[in-house]
Amino acid sequence: MVDGLFECFTLEREGVEIPPGEYPIELTFSPHFQRELPLLDNVPGRTAIRIHPGNMPSDSEGCILVGQSHANGEVFQSRAAFDALIAKVRDSLSRKEPVSISVSESQS
Repeated sequence: MVDGLFECFTLEREGVEIPPGEYPIELTFSPHFQRELPLLDNVPGRTAIRIHPGNMPSDSEGCILVGQSHANGEVFQSRAAFDALIAKVRDSLSRKEPVSISVSESQS
């Protein structure tokens, strides 16, 4: 949800899910992906948790993947979902608005 409206589906790798909570987001350069990506701050016991494109749990070591649709434990149209999401994050941060993500219990 972005501003109360559905934005995209998310996917995390089983066994390394982010604990439920509200996490501030900043945009920083990812050496792994060689581009600017959203970074979740203050995740208990974890660092370098990002939001990035990917389709299946094996595409992530513990980050959040996004997609426009989902089925059978995968997300699809990931790059399109990511591009739309990062544009909104950039826009909000450029206006000096706080950006955060709310992580809730898994819904299989």
